[in-house]
Amino acid sequence: MKLFLKISALVLVAVMALTVLASCGAKRDGKEKEKVTLDDDFEFYIEWGFGGSYDSETGRLVSIRDITAEDRYSTEMILSAEMREEIKKIIENSGFFLLPDEIENDPHVMTTPASTYVLTVKSGGKTKTVTWKEVSQAKVAEEGRIMQGLMNAIVGLIKSTEEYKSIPEPDFGYL
Repeated sequence: MKLFLKISALVLVAVMALTVLASCGAKRDGKEKEKVTLDDDFEFYIEWGFGGSYDSETGRLVSIRDITAEDRYSTEMILSAEMREEIKKIIENSGFFLLPDEIENDPHVMTTPASTYVLTVKSGGKTKTVTWKEVSQAKVAEEGRIMQGLMNAIVGLIKSTEEYKSIPEPDFGYL
């Protein structure tokens, strides 16, 4: 029963993420969304929140950065072929390659503490990185909504894995 619930939750997250990404629109700045097909040499690095990260090339998964004990909050995770393909599809269909290299926040809104999103995709001998520092949820432009949907989808898949769940909960935090 637990396995069924986990699988159901994973499918629900993936469907919701794809729906969000699809609803971001087929056009941006009057241009049709570029259809990108990622090659078999596809690798990615993702960073979210306050130090969560995953590098598909090395398999290093970190739930949170802690200066004193980072190894305590990290593990190795090699993606299954199915999850790798799912993440490739999410990135291919998102408009990621049309996003600017850096997403800007509304200069009138400040979030403290603020998280950061970074996504680097390597494929076909090319590399694209999109960074969104000090993520703000207020007045998010289309680029921010696309990046947020993309990050939520990929991080949701990563957090659903047994490897991620095996990392202990942090015993520290912001006050």
